Amino acid sequence: TPAPLTRHSRTTHAHPLLPHTPDWTHANTVSYHAGLDKYIVSIRGLSAITAFEPEVNGDKAWVVSSEIDSDFTFEDDKDKFYNQHCATLLDSGNLLLFDNGDARPDAEGGQFSRGIEYALDFDTMTVSKVWEFVVPEYTAGDSAGYSTHAGAITRMESGNTIIMRSCDSDCSADWDAMVYEVDAAGELIATIYVPIGASGTGSGDDTYRAEPWDDINGETSTPWAAISARVH
Repeated sequence: TPAPLTRHSRTTHAHPLLPHTPDWTHANTVSYHAGLDKYIVSIRGLSAITAFEPEVNGDKAWVVSSEIDSDFTFEDDKDKFYNQHCATLLDSGNLLLFDNGDARPDAEGGQFSRGIEYALDFDTMTVSKVWEFVVPEYTAGDSAGYSTHAGAITRMESGNTIIMRSCDSDCSADWDAMVYEVDAAGELIATIYVPIGASGTGSGDDTYRAEPWDDINGETSTPWAAISARVH
């Protein structure tokens, strides 16, 4: 059943996307959480994450948003997300997403991007930050980077997190995207630089998402020394 987003999403101010584009919602992620029996929809254009009931005519369960009417409030305004990608609920019920930060006001830090995890408290209907990794600026190292139009985030079984940022701002002249592995403390473990034209088009701005794989064609992750010992 189609979900009536206009019935559930009323802007609290004159949103800049509404008069200019038919893609004013720009839903960019849909996932299903079996434990909660909810569909989770990321609506980038409204800086909103919406949960829908799968068997009740698509009725809204809840909305958390920084820009439209929200069922939750943020404990700290600086933890609000804007124009996000790749939102999912973890097994814990926490919300994980890539916060692009396009519409973030200067009072909350301005434009920068990060991977961020939130706890949702259904008793107090509040949102609190649990974990974050602010993507580094390519040229400055210690400053915050900014990814305008794409991004991805995945929590692995190890507890580490894979984060991808599009290189459409400070690193666009050299790379198409950058992929980070980050530990539970928010410390950077490894970085992958994706070259321009890696998708085969010969131009930049091609990489939209990155996901961790255990293997490409059935390779084993068992150390060779252990395999050799079993064979011999």
